[in-house]
Amino acid sequence: MNKKYELITLSKSFALPIANQLAQRILWMIAGGIISEGEILPNIRDMGEYLGVHMHTVRAAYHILEDKDVVTVKPRAGTIVKKYTPFTSQDQVFSIQNRQIAVLIPEMTPFYYQIFKGIQSAADPDRYLPLVIPCGDDPIFAEAVYSDISAGGFAGVINISLGFSDMFYKNFAEENRLSIPLIFIGDFNARTHRVVLNTVDAISQGTNHLIQHGYEEIGLINCPKDWPVGREIYKGYSAALVSHNLQTSMDLVFSAPDFTIEAGIFCAEQILKHKLLPRALMAASDTLALAAMFTFQQHGLKIPDDISIIGYNNIAQSTISSPPLTTIALPTYEIGFQAMQSMKRVINKEISSWEHHTFSGKLIVRNSCGKH
Repeated sequence: MNKKYELITLSKSFALPIANQLAQRILWMIAGGIISEGEILPNIRDMGEYLGVHMHTVRAAYHILEDKDVVTVKPRAGTIVKKYTPFTSQDQVFSIQNRQIAVLIPEMTPFYYQIFKGIQSAADPDRYLPLVIPCGDDPIFAEAVYSDISAGGFAGVINISLGFSDMFYKNFAEENRLSIPLIFIGDFNARTHRVVLNTVDAISQGTNHLIQHGYEEIGLINCPKDWPVGREIYKGYSAALVSHNLQTSMDLVFSAPDFTIEAGIFCAEQILKHKLLPRALMAASDTLALAAMFTFQQHGLKIPDDISIIGYNNIAQSTISSPPLTTIALPTYEIGFQAMQSMKRVINKEISSWEHHTFSGKLIVRNSCGKH
Protein backbone atom coordinates (compact mmCIF):
# COMPACT_ATOMS: atom_id res chain seq x y z
CA MET A 1 0.00 0.00 0.00
CA ASN A 2 1.40 3.38 -1.01
CA LYS A 3 2.42 5.48 1.99
CA LYS A 4 0.38 8.44 0.79
CA TYR A 5 -2.74 6.63 1.98
CA GLU A 6 -1.47 7.20 5.53
CA LEU A 7 -2.95 10.68 5.08
CA ILE A 8 -6.45 9.19 5.27
CA THR A 9 -7.93 9.33 8.77
CA LEU A 10 -11.46 8.17 9.57
CA SER A 11 -13.49 8.48 12.75
CA LYS A 12 -16.71 6.79 13.86
CA SER A 13 -17.35 9.75 16.16
CA PHE A 14 -18.04 12.09 13.22
CA ALA A 15 -21.60 12.64 12.02
CA LEU A 16 -20.49 11.98 8.43
CA PRO A 17 -20.68 8.23 7.56
CA ILE A 18 -17.35 6.43 7.13
CA ALA A 19 -17.90 5.86 3.39
CA ASN A 20 -18.51 9.58 2.85
CA GLN A 21 -15.46 10.48 4.96
CA LEU A 22 -13.31 8.17 2.84
CA ALA A 23 -14.70 9.57 -0.42
CA GLN A 24 -14.11 13.12 0.82
CA ARG A 25 -10.48 12.49 1.75
CA ILE A 26 -9.71 10.73 -1.53
CA LEU A 27 -11.31 13.66 -3.38
CA TRP A 28 -9.12 16.11 -1.49
CA MET A 29 -6.02 14.07 -2.36
CA ILE A 30 -7.02 14.02 -6.04
CA ALA A 31 -7.70 17.77 -6.01
CA GLY A 32 -4.33 18.40 -4.39
CA GLY A 33 -2.43 16.28 -6.91
CA ILE A 34 -1.46 13.67 -4.33
CA ILE A 35 -3.41 11.09 -6.35
CA SER A 36 -2.86 11.57 -10.09
CA GLU A 37 -5.04 11.26 -13.16
CA GLY A 38 -4.99 7.70 -14.51
CA GLU A 39 -3.92 6.23 -11.19
CA ILE A 40 -5.73 3.08 -10.06
CA LEU A 41 -6.99 3.23 -6.49
CA PRO A 42 -6.24 0.23 -4.24
CA ASN A 43 -8.76 -2.59 -4.57
CA ILE A 44 -11.59 -2.52 -2.05
CA ARG A 45 -10.31 -5.47 -0.03
CA ASP A 46 -6.76 -4.11 0.37
CA MET A 47 -7.99 -0.59 1.14
CA GLY A 48 -10.47 -1.94 3.68
CA GLU A 49 -7.82 -3.99 5.48
CA TYR A 50 -5.39 -1.05 5.45
CA LEU A 51 -7.92 1.38 6.92
CA GLY A 52 -9.62 -1.11 9.23
CA VAL A 53 -13.05 -0.84 7.57
CA HIS A 54 -15.24 -3.31 5.68
CA MET A 55 -14.58 -3.67 1.96
CA HIS A 56 -18.24 -2.78 1.26
CA THR A 57 -17.59 0.59 2.93
CA VAL A 58 -14.71 1.16 0.50
CA ARG A 59 -16.92 0.09 -2.42
CA ALA A 60 -19.55 2.62 -1.32
CA ALA A 61 -16.88 5.37 -1.14
CA TYR A 62 -15.66 4.54 -4.65
CA HIS A 63 -19.23 4.71 -6.00
CA ILE A 64 -19.66 8.13 -4.33
CA LEU A 65 -16.56 9.29 -6.21
CA GLU A 66 -17.93 7.77 -9.41
CA ASP A 67 -21.18 9.71 -8.94
CA LYS A 68 -19.10 12.87 -8.57
CA ASP A 69 -17.45 12.04 -11.93
CA VAL A 70 -14.03 11.83 -10.25
CA VAL A 71 -13.28 8.16 -10.96
CA THR A 72 -14.36 5.42 -13.34
CA VAL A 73 -15.10 1.99 -11.89
CA LYS A 74 -14.30 -0.72 -14.44
CA PRO A 75 -14.78 -4.45 -13.76
CA ARG A 76 -11.43 -6.27 -13.56
CA ALA A 77 -9.57 -3.03 -14.41
CA GLY A 78 -10.20 -1.29 -11.10
CA THR A 79 -11.15 2.20 -9.97
CA ILE A 80 -9.36 4.68 -12.23
CA VAL A 81 -8.90 8.35 -11.36
CA LYS A 82 -10.21 10.75 -14.00
CA LYS A 83 -8.88 14.21 -14.79
CA TYR A 84 -9.87 16.54 -11.97
CA THR A 85 -11.43 19.77 -13.18
CA PRO A 86 -12.50 22.13 -10.38
CA PHE A 87 -15.91 23.77 -10.54
CA THR A 88 -17.31 21.41 -13.20
CA SER A 89 -20.18 20.34 -10.94
CA GLN A 90 -21.87 21.26 -7.69
CA ASP A 91 -19.89 18.54 -5.91
CA GLN A 92 -16.54 19.86 -7.10
CA VAL A 93 -17.03 23.48 -6.04
CA PHE A 94 -14.74 22.92 -3.05
CA SER A 95 -11.07 23.41 -3.91
CA ILE A 96 -8.25 22.07 -1.80
CA GLN A 97 -6.17 25.17 -2.57
CA ASN A 98 -5.38 27.07 0.64
CA ARG A 99 -7.29 24.54 2.77
CA GLN A 100 -4.26 22.40 3.54
CA ILE A 101 -2.65 22.56 6.99
CA ALA A 102 0.89 21.18 7.23
CA VAL A 103 1.44 19.26 10.47
CA LEU A 104 5.18 18.90 11.19
CA ILE A 105 6.05 16.02 13.54
CA PRO A 106 9.20 14.03 14.37
CA GLU A 107 7.50 10.74 13.35
CA MET A 108 4.04 9.18 13.57
CA THR A 109 3.87 7.49 16.99
CA PRO A 110 0.77 6.76 19.14
CA PHE A 111 1.48 10.00 21.02
CA TYR A 112 1.53 12.17 17.90
CA TYR A 113 -1.35 10.25 16.32
CA GLN A 114 -3.65 11.26 19.20
CA ILE A 115 -2.67 14.92 18.73
CA PHE A 116 -3.30 14.58 14.99
CA LYS A 117 -6.74 13.08 15.62
CA GLY A 118 -7.63 16.19 17.62
CA ILE A 119 -6.38 18.42 14.80
CA GLN A 120 -8.40 16.41 12.28
CA SER A 121 -11.60 16.64 14.34
CA ALA A 122 -11.36 20.42 14.57
CA ALA A 123 -10.43 20.74 10.88
CA ASP A 124 -13.21 18.62 9.38
CA PRO A 125 -16.26 20.86 9.99
CA ASP A 126 -14.59 23.68 8.03
CA ARG A 127 -13.16 21.33 5.38
CA TYR A 128 -9.52 21.94 6.16
CA LEU A 129 -7.14 19.13 5.26
CA PRO A 130 -4.30 18.48 7.74
CA LEU A 131 -1.34 16.75 6.09
CA VAL A 132 1.40 15.11 8.17
CA ILE A 133 5.01 15.88 7.25
CA PRO A 134 7.53 13.79 9.28
CA CYS A 135 10.71 15.79 9.95
CA GLY A 136 12.66 13.44 12.22
CA ASP A 137 14.15 15.13 15.26
CA ASP A 138 15.51 17.96 13.15
CA PRO A 139 14.19 21.50 13.83
CA ILE A 140 16.42 22.91 11.07
CA PHE A 141 14.78 20.63 8.50
CA ALA A 142 11.34 21.53 9.91
CA GLU A 143 12.19 25.20 9.50
CA ALA A 144 13.22 24.59 5.88
CA VAL A 145 9.90 22.84 5.27
CA TYR A 146 8.06 25.82 6.77
CA SER A 147 10.01 28.17 4.49
CA ASP A 148 9.07 26.13 1.40
CA ILE A 149 5.44 25.85 2.47
CA SER A 150 5.25 29.61 2.98
CA ALA A 151 5.67 30.04 -0.77
CA GLY A 152 2.05 28.98 -1.26
CA GLY A 153 -0.48 26.16 -1.31
CA PHE A 154 -0.96 25.83 2.45
CA ALA A 155 -3.21 27.81 4.75
CA GLY A 156 -1.02 27.30 7.81
CA VAL A 157 1.50 25.16 9.69
CA ILE A 158 1.26 23.34 13.03
CA ASN A 159 4.68 22.43 14.43
CA ILE A 160 4.53 19.66 17.05
CA SER A 161 7.49 19.24 19.44
CA LEU A 162 10.16 20.27 16.92
CA GLY A 163 10.62 24.00 17.39
CA PHE A 164 12.81 25.98 14.99
CA SER A 165 16.34 27.35 15.08
CA ASP A 166 17.48 30.12 17.41
CA MET A 167 17.99 32.32 14.34
CA PHE A 168 14.32 31.91 13.41
CA TYR A 169 13.23 33.17 16.82
CA LYS A 170 15.75 36.02 16.63
CA ASN A 171 14.47 37.14 13.23
CA PHE A 172 10.90 36.77 14.38
CA ALA A 173 11.57 38.90 17.46
CA GLU A 174 12.89 41.64 15.17
CA GLU A 175 10.08 41.50 12.59
CA ASN A 176 7.22 40.17 14.77
CA ARG A 177 5.39 38.70 11.79
CA LEU A 178 4.97 35.39 9.98
CA SER A 179 4.62 34.63 6.28
CA ILE A 180 1.74 32.20 6.96
CA PRO A 181 -0.06 31.26 10.20
CA LEU A 182 2.09 29.11 12.51
CA ILE A 183 1.00 27.29 15.68
CA PHE A 184 3.56 25.59 17.93
CA ILE A 185 2.58 22.61 20.08
CA GLY A 186 4.91 21.86 22.97
CA ASP A 187 7.44 24.67 22.57
CA PHE A 188 7.42 26.99 25.59
CA ASN A 189 10.02 29.20 23.92
CA ALA A 190 7.77 30.04 20.97
CA ARG A 191 6.67 33.65 21.09
CA THR A 192 4.06 33.06 18.40
CA HIS A 193 0.78 31.19 18.84
CA ARG A 194 1.40 28.11 20.97
CA VAL A 195 -0.41 25.28 22.73
CA VAL A 196 1.69 23.62 25.41
CA LEU A 197 1.53 20.99 28.09
CA ASN A 198 2.75 21.97 31.55
CA THR A 199 5.45 19.30 31.42
CA VAL A 200 7.20 20.60 34.52
CA ASP A 201 4.07 20.13 36.61
CA ALA A 202 3.28 16.73 35.06
CA ILE A 203 6.74 15.29 35.76
CA SER A 204 6.68 16.83 39.25
CA GLN A 205 3.42 14.96 39.91
CA GLY A 206 5.04 11.64 39.06
CA THR A 207 8.25 12.32 40.97
CA ASN A 208 6.29 13.55 44.02
CA HIS A 209 4.28 10.35 44.00
CA LEU A 210 7.48 8.29 44.18
CA ILE A 211 8.71 10.47 47.03
CA GLN A 212 5.42 9.90 48.88
CA HIS A 213 6.16 6.17 48.70
CA GLY A 214 9.28 6.89 50.76
CA TYR A 215 11.83 6.57 47.95
CA GLU A 216 14.85 8.87 48.03
CA GLU A 217 17.18 7.44 45.35
CA ILE A 218 14.97 8.39 42.42
CA GLY A 219 16.43 8.31 38.93
CA LEU A 220 15.24 9.85 35.67
CA ILE A 221 15.14 8.33 32.21
CA ASN A 222 15.05 11.43 30.03
CA CYS A 223 15.30 12.24 26.35
CA PRO A 224 18.26 14.46 25.33
CA LYS A 225 18.35 17.39 27.74
CA ASP A 226 19.02 19.87 24.93
CA TRP A 227 15.59 19.10 23.44
CA PRO A 228 12.92 21.59 24.65
CA VAL A 229 10.83 18.80 26.20
CA GLY A 230 13.96 17.29 27.76
CA ARG A 231 14.68 20.55 29.56
CA GLU A 232 11.09 20.74 30.85
CA ILE A 233 11.17 17.11 32.04
CA TYR A 234 14.41 17.67 33.97
CA LYS A 235 13.00 20.85 35.54
CA GLY A 236 9.95 18.97 36.81
CA TYR A 237 12.03 16.10 38.17
CA SER A 238 14.57 18.30 39.96
CA ALA A 239 11.89 20.69 41.28
CA ALA A 240 10.09 17.81 43.01
CA LEU A 241 13.31 16.57 44.62
CA VAL A 242 14.33 20.03 45.80
CA SER A 243 10.86 20.68 47.26
CA HIS A 244 11.41 17.65 49.55
CA ASN A 245 15.01 18.57 50.39
CA LEU A 246 16.38 15.67 48.38
CA GLN A 247 19.65 15.91 46.50
CA THR A 248 19.64 16.00 42.69
CA SER A 249 22.45 13.97 41.17
CA MET A 250 23.31 13.73 37.47
CA ASP A 251 24.55 10.21 38.27
CA LEU A 252 20.87 9.23 38.49
CA VAL A 253 19.85 10.92 35.22
CA PHE A 254 20.03 8.62 32.20
CA SER A 255 19.66 10.07 28.71
CA ALA A 256 17.88 8.13 25.96
CA PRO A 257 18.72 9.12 22.37
CA ASP A 258 15.01 9.10 21.46
CA PHE A 259 11.68 7.65 22.62
CA THR A 260 11.96 4.19 21.04
CA ILE A 261 11.83 0.76 22.72
CA GLU A 262 15.49 0.28 21.85
CA ALA A 263 16.37 3.52 23.65
CA GLY A 264 14.50 2.32 26.75
CA ILE A 265 16.38 -0.98 26.74
CA PHE A 266 19.67 0.89 26.29
CA CYS A 267 18.98 3.09 29.31
CA ALA A 268 17.90 0.13 31.44
CA GLU A 269 21.14 -1.68 30.63
CA GLN A 270 23.11 1.42 31.64
CA ILE A 271 21.18 1.56 34.91
CA LEU A 272 21.91 -2.10 35.63
CA LYS A 273 25.63 -1.40 35.22
CA HIS A 274 25.43 1.62 37.52
CA LYS A 275 27.20 1.49 40.87
CA LEU A 276 24.00 2.56 42.64
CA LEU A 277 20.72 1.09 41.45
CA PRO A 278 17.96 3.70 41.85
CA ARG A 279 15.09 2.55 44.05
CA ALA A 280 12.62 4.29 41.73
CA LEU A 281 12.56 5.83 38.26
CA MET A 282 10.60 8.57 36.52
CA ALA A 283 10.59 8.05 32.74
CA ALA A 284 10.07 10.62 29.99
CA SER A 285 7.62 8.36 28.14
CA ASP A 286 5.63 5.17 28.63
CA THR A 287 7.59 3.47 25.86
CA LEU A 288 10.87 4.13 27.67
CA ALA A 289 9.33 2.99 30.97
CA LEU A 290 7.86 -0.23 29.54
CA ALA A 291 11.10 -1.11 27.75
CA ALA A 292 13.05 -0.52 30.97
CA MET A 293 10.57 -2.64 32.96
CA PHE A 294 10.95 -5.51 30.49
CA THR A 295 14.76 -5.31 30.66
CA PHE A 296 14.81 -5.25 34.47
CA GLN A 297 12.48 -8.25 34.61
CA GLN A 298 14.69 -10.13 32.14
CA HIS A 299 17.52 -9.63 34.64
CA GLY A 300 15.47 -11.02 37.52
CA LEU A 301 14.35 -7.78 39.13
CA LYS A 302 10.78 -7.43 40.35
CA ILE A 303 8.61 -4.40 39.67
CA PRO A 304 7.92 -2.61 42.03
CA ASP A 305 9.59 -4.69 44.78
CA ASP A 306 13.14 -4.08 43.55
CA ILE A 307 12.60 -0.95 41.49
CA SER A 308 9.51 1.21 41.00
CA ILE A 309 8.79 3.13 37.82
CA ILE A 310 6.37 5.75 36.51
CA GLY A 311 5.83 6.57 32.83
CA TYR A 312 4.53 9.54 30.90
CA ASN A 313 1.82 9.54 28.15
CA ASN A 314 -0.66 6.83 29.26
CA ILE A 315 -0.47 4.87 26.01
CA ALA A 316 -2.72 1.82 25.64
CA GLN A 317 0.07 -0.67 26.37
CA SER A 318 0.55 0.82 29.84
CA THR A 319 -2.72 -0.77 30.99
CA ILE A 320 -1.77 -4.33 30.00
CA SER A 321 1.86 -4.48 31.10
CA SER A 322 2.81 -6.65 34.06
CA PRO A 323 2.44 -4.91 36.40
CA PRO A 324 0.24 -2.18 34.88
CA LEU A 325 2.25 1.04 34.57
CA THR A 326 1.59 4.07 36.74
CA THR A 327 1.81 7.04 34.41
CA ILE A 328 0.88 10.63 33.66
CA ALA A 329 -2.10 10.88 31.29
CA LEU A 330 -1.81 13.70 28.77
CA PRO A 331 -4.74 15.40 27.02
CA THR A 332 -3.15 14.84 23.61
CA TYR A 333 -6.41 14.84 21.63
CA GLU A 334 -7.56 18.06 23.33
CA ILE A 335 -4.19 19.71 22.65
CA GLY A 336 -4.49 18.94 18.93
CA PHE A 337 -8.10 20.11 18.83
CA GLN A 338 -7.21 23.41 20.52
CA ALA A 339 -4.28 23.98 18.16
CA MET A 340 -6.53 23.64 15.11
CA GLN A 341 -9.22 25.82 16.66
CA SER A 342 -6.56 28.50 17.21
CA MET A 343 -5.35 28.04 13.63
CA LYS A 344 -8.84 28.68 12.27
CA ARG A 345 -9.18 31.86 14.34
CA VAL A 346 -5.80 33.08 13.05
CA ILE A 347 -6.72 32.30 9.42
CA ASN A 348 -10.07 34.07 9.80
CA LYS A 349 -8.36 37.08 11.44
CA GLU A 350 -10.54 36.74 14.54
CA ILE A 351 -7.71 37.52 16.98
CA SER A 352 -5.36 40.46 17.38
CA SER A 353 -2.72 38.98 19.71
CA TRP A 354 -0.73 35.78 20.12
CA GLU A 355 -2.79 32.85 21.43
CA HIS A 356 -1.22 30.86 24.29
CA HIS A 357 -2.96 27.81 25.80
CA THR A 358 -1.60 25.51 28.53
CA PHE A 359 -2.84 22.00 29.44
CA SER A 360 -2.03 19.85 32.47
CA GLY A 361 -1.35 16.14 32.88
CA LYS A 362 -3.03 13.80 35.39
CA LEU A 363 -1.43 11.09 37.50
CA ILE A 364 -2.89 7.62 36.80
CA VAL A 365 -1.95 5.31 39.68
CA ARG A 366 -1.51 1.62 38.86
CA ASN A 367 0.84 -1.02 40.30
CA SER A 368 4.36 -0.28 38.99
CA CYS A 369 5.21 2.23 41.71
CA GLY A 370 4.42 0.26 44.89
CA LYS A 371 1.52 -0.60 47.16
CA HIS A 372 -1.15 1.96 47.91
